[in-house]
Amino acid sequence: ALTAGGASFDGLAEGDTVTANVTGSIKDAGTTSNSFTINWGDVKSGNYTLTEKPGTLTVNRRSLKVTSKSANKTWDGDPLTCEEYTAEGLVDGESIKVTFTGSRTDVGESDNTFDVEFNSAKEGNYDLTKEYGKLTVNEVPWVTDGGY
Repeated sequence: ALTAGGASFDGLAEGDTVTANVTGSIKDAGTTSNSFTINWGDVKSGNYTLTEKPGTLTVNRRSLKVTSKSANKTWDGDPLTCEEYTAEGLVDGESIKVTFTGSRTDVGESDNTFDVEFNSAKEGNYDLTKEYGKLTVNEVPWVTDGGY
């Protein structure tokens, strides 16, 4: 959680001391007021006109980049898939589930596509970037000696 303690006071008479109990806290991405309560102690609060200016606590979204691996093979009629990936930026202890949708059977190249499901990670805390590897199926090499 993000917290920021401390407060400043302007306009107190000499010898008057007050303190603030700062209670603001934020864990997930977003913005909130840094709330506080004032402890007047022995000071008479009625002698003051109080203007409160709470600060702001902001947690920015974290970048998460998920990249699927590339793979290639010579054509054999079976689909080429590759279910390997890397995830950069995921907070320790949080997890995602990657479901691969990319597949290539015929000669050529296509993206190794996937979907991301946020398991223990909160989607709202991340800016997700997907980077697709390539699935490449190569032609079968032909060898000919001119005869049949």
